Amino acid sequence: MTPRERNLAEIDAIAELYDYTVDDILGKNKTRTLSAVRRTCVVMLRDKGYSTTEIGRIMKRDHSTICYALAKYEQEARNALSEHEFKGIQHVSIAA
Repeated sequence: MTPRERNLAEIDAIAELYDYTVDDILGKNKTRTLSAVRRTCVVMLRDKGYSTTEIGRIMKRDHSTICYALAKYEQEARNALSEHEFKGIQHVSIAA
């Protein structure tokens, strides 16, 4: 299995969790829920060590779109963490 096939298989696994297909993830649709799943795939690839340019090639997006997706994911994580702190809910630290 080539690295591209392995990445697409992992993207497919994430897509199936949310009732989408790889074609949906790599397509042009911009619905909020689909974009959130797409961001999850981008973060998974980034955690594997891929550059934003490489992720863009895999996801059929410009690298600046990938940068925006990563920034939005981090912001959402910070907001969720702040909300838990505000409510006094104990949480485990998230390593950056």
